[in-house]
Amino acid sequence: NSFVQIMTFDQPFSNHNGGWIGFSPNDGYLYIGTGDGGSANDPGNRAQDITNQRLGKLLRIDINDDDFPNDPDRNYAIPPTNPFVGKTGDDEIWAYGLRNPWRNSFDTKTGDLWIGDVGQNAWEEIDFQPATSLGGENYGWRCMEATHCTGRSGCTCDDPSLTMPIHEYSHSQGCSITGGQIYRGSAIPHLRGTYFFSDFCTATLWTFRYDGTNITDFTDRTTELAPGNGLSISQVSSFGRDAQGELYICDLGGGEVFRIVPRCRVDLDGSGVIDTQDVLAFLNLWNAHDPAADFEPDFVIDTRDVIAFLNRWNAGCP
Repeated sequence: NSFVQIMTFDQPFSNHNGGWIGFSPNDGYLYIGTGDGGSANDPGNRAQDITNQRLGKLLRIDINDDDFPNDPDRNYAIPPTNPFVGKTGDDEIWAYGLRNPWRNSFDTKTGDLWIGDVGQNAWEEIDFQPATSLGGENYGWRCMEATHCTGRSGCTCDDPSLTMPIHEYSHSQGCSITGGQIYRGSAIPHLRGTYFFSDFCTATLWTFRYDGTNITDFTDRTTELAPGNGLSISQVSSFGRDAQGELYICDLGGGEVFRIVPRCRVDLDGSGVIDTQDVLAFLNLWNAHDPAADFEPDFVIDTRDVIAFLNRWNAGCP
């Protein structure tokens, strides 16, 4: 009985439906990623059309109010700070120029938004929207596929007003990006702030860090994250995050959900060697009352965690 239909719109084709929704940790509004409506090469130029067209967009709405009481298909309010309020453009639109945003996520610490946008025939891309964004970004589809000109109309290729991806990869490495999550958990503290993502076709798993300007620590973790014991990851369709910030991999190929765990929990600096650097790392976490120092665990950081850590550290990692 709690069911409320928030929004509906037509999909002209069966593919490129987007489907991600998420609440921003900063403003509390609901963000909606929509695909361009399908077929190939966006034949209706929907991603660039900002008038009476919600496809190929990132929408932002307030579900705690209703600006359209007489419209059963629009049970929401428009945030007054949306970029096209009072201007030419649908008031729901927050950003546009997307082909098929497949799995987006908010960084729970910073509020930054990460968008995995599936390409057409050659390039996959990751778009980054800082928490300070005022909206209105144009990510370039259909005149651009990642940073490459498509030769199609709708916008001007390489126009300075377009927002370029922070990372792209060609179809020599995969064929359909699965956007991921920023790790903010406690089990693997040296990976905090690292972005995990994958490719659906190859099930390759990558990570990197981004400081707002540069990408560092780019790593292929496919082998490292292989589950073993007769199990495998073949089609990563999504990533999940629990209340503690730990990450999960959704494998459509096998119908499984895998939790990412540390290979050795006392290897706190991620060096692969159990040494005094790990003791120093633990003491820093313990002094800061960081949840990663809760080795007992009882959700309390105290001397019992020191004893528990040292016992594990002395035993190494079998």
